[in-house]
Amino acid sequence: MKERDQIEFVRVAPVFSKGDAIKIIEKTVKTPTGIQKKFPQMPNPESLAHDLNVSYHKYLGWKEGWDQIPTKKILLDQISDAKKKTDKTIKIYDSLIPNLEKLEQVICADVLSSVIDGINNELTELAIVFENLGMVHDHVFRHSGMALTRKGKTAETYFMCSLLPEVYSKNFGKKPSRSTLPDGKPAGPMFRFTQACMDHLQIAVTAEAIASSRTRPAK
Repeated sequence: MKERDQIEFVRVAPVFSKGDAIKIIEKTVKTPTGIQKKFPQMPNPESLAHDLNVSYHKYLGWKEGWDQIPTKKILLDQISDAKKKTDKTIKIYDSLIPNLEKLEQVICADVLSSVIDGINNELTELAIVFENLGMVHDHVFRHSGMALTRKGKTAETYFMCSLLPEVYSKNFGKKPSRSTLPDGKPAGPMFRFTQACMDHLQIAVTAEAIASSRTRPAK
């Protein structure tokens, strides 16, 4: 599964219309001086509006429970700790059974047998738990979803550095890239596209934040 495992879409009305998409396209393809840039393909406004609405709904789904999702490091540490404790318990039980078996002449056979059977059943369950913890650890370790790997990043950063670049690439046929003006200020079509989308959603974000988000690989 990708990105938003077990996170439901937030069902809201579309926030990007065909007209909104047309305005975003115009702001993306034209430079501040009015020069129109060429792209491998020009977006279909209806398709762009659809993709933007889907991405925005994904963003809202993440944002609702963003801070409640444990980070990858926390999960891996907890799983590793659980594995160690489970393994330790298994070894304790393994060493206990032979000693209990030596008490046949001291303790009632029925009671002793019941205890040993219970421990053996527990060992079987613990072995399954240990194996499953290992599988979960491997899955989490390989997982690259933004929420798990966010390391302090906000849901807005996820929206800018993962979702919007995907929409941009799909609709403009161009990979996201970073451009700057001679004075060092961020520029370029991907920057203008992101800024136009964030402005439309009225999500306050600085030009520097947009530029910074585009330097991070999308997950």
